Amino acid sequence: MTVVHYGCCCDRKPEKGIRYLVEQRFLEYRPSAVARFLITRKGLSKLMIGEYLGNLQKQFNAQVLA
Repeated sequence: MTVVHYGCCCDRKPEKGIRYLVEQRFLEYRPSAVARFLITRKGLSKLMIGEYLGNLQKQFNAQVLA
C-alpha cells in the first residue's frame, strides 16, 4: 500500500491508516503531526476523521483533538 492508497484504508479504519503511515515513516507519531495531516490532507472522509477524533477513550486521540 502506498500513501496514494491511504485514503481507502483510512476511510474504513482510521486507526489502522494512521498506524500504517507512522510505520512507513510518512507521518510522525506525535499528536500535532497527526492533527496537521488530518487537517491538510485532501480527500479524507470527514466522517472517519470524526470517528477517529471522537474516540476519546484513547489518550492519543484526545491529544490530537486538543
